[in-house]
Parts: sequence; structure tokens; C-alpha cells
Amino acid sequence: MFKLIVILYIFINAFTNLYDTVMVEKDAPIRNMKEFIENQQHREDQLRYHCKLNNFVIEPKKNIYETIYNDMKNYITINIKQNIYPVLYDLPIKCEYYDDFIRKSQDKENINKKLDFRDMQYKLLNNNPTYWELELDDLTLEINHIRN
Repeated sequence: MFKLIVILYIFINAFTNLYDTVMVEKDAPIRNMKEFIENQQHREDQLRYHCKLNNFVIEPKKNIYETIYNDMKNYITINIKQNIYPVLYDLPIKCEYYDDFIRKSQDKENINKKLDFRDMQYKLLNNNPTYWELELDDLTLEINHIRN
């Protein structure tokens, strides 16, 4: 008889715990998440109402495709400004670092073009051996035999 009471107690206790978790969802993560989202929406609505923002909407977060599109667009526009505009409009080619300056000086297509490096414009006269011309006011300097 005692075993039957213990088994019945365990069965009833297990059933009530199962009922509370499944049906009532007292501590279920889905219910907690739902309540959190509803509270956040209510809070945002109250802020809009009290700050007189009416239907002001914050820009939604961009998805991966929009981010990739913007990155590609920026990359292409920057490269066009740096590499194609100087060739088309005979503008000086920008060089930010010394290695960049040397690399662009070794390109055959840049012969007789101006390279802008550290706010000075060097005109590339020859690339093998590398030979530049630098004009400072009324003075013209010819530069060659550069060593590292």
C-alpha cells in the first residue's frame, strides 16, 4: 500500500510539472521572448507618443545583399576616381606610400604622366631605368638611380 502511495505521488508530481511546463509555459523561453518583444514594442510606442515622433521609423538594418551591393559600389567608385579619371583627364596619379609610388613608376602606361606623392608632382620620363622630373617653382630637377 505504501508503494502505491509513493508511486501515485511521484506520478501526480511529474504530471503537474509537465502540465506547468507545456501548457502554462511559466518559464518557457518562447513565452519570455514574446513578452520581451511586446514590452519593447510598447516602450517604443510610448516614446513615439511622448516625444511627438508620430510614425517616425528608424532605418531598418540592411541585409547581407544590400551591404555587399554598397561595398561593391563604393569600391568601384573609389577605384574609378583613383585609376581611370587620372588617365582620362590627364590628372596626376595619387600615390600615398613610397612603395605605391615606385610600383606606379614602373608601369609603362604611366610614362609622361604626373605622379602626386607627398604634395609634389613628379613627371615620369622613363621607367627602365626609372627617371623622373620634378619642378619646384622655376627650378627643374631630374631624378634617377634611386636605391632602397
